[in-house]
Amino acid sequence: MVLTWGGSGTQATNGDISGQSLQPKLPGFNQFMMTTFSPLCWAVPSNPNFDPKDAQGKQVLGEAAALQKAIYTKMGQEYLTYLKDVELSGMGMNSATINEYLSALSQSDTKAFQQFFKVILFRQLPRTNVLIWHQDLVQRTR
Repeated sequence: MVLTWGGSGTQATNGDISGQSLQPKLPGFNQFMMTTFSPLCWAVPSNPNFDPKDAQGKQVLGEAAALQKAIYTKMGQEYLTYLKDVELSGMGMNSATINEYLSALSQSDTKAFQQFFKVILFRQLPRTNVLIWHQDLVQRTR
């Protein structure tokens, strides 16, 4: 969905544009990806009923990481800036962890980032902080 509705162009890691166009096929979809899809990557695992150790939980975490990687591939630095200034700092993540996260997202392949995401998710963020942050973000975007 990210690459289909977001348009065929992608943002290379060095900032160069590849593909036909960075303009989404659906106007406003890039912003929607950042403000709606990206926070879901944190909200789902913050649910008290979510079990990251069962097979479905592991699959959900892998898909959440792959979604963030797809958004990054599409949006490049714009997404990294959003994560740094809005999403990750809004969850109370410290600057060293934010930098580690952004580095892993921008420099790792999808499989390596999936593993990193699983580790950092529960290493750094109490579930309650993520859930409160997500509820607040949902209220602000309505």
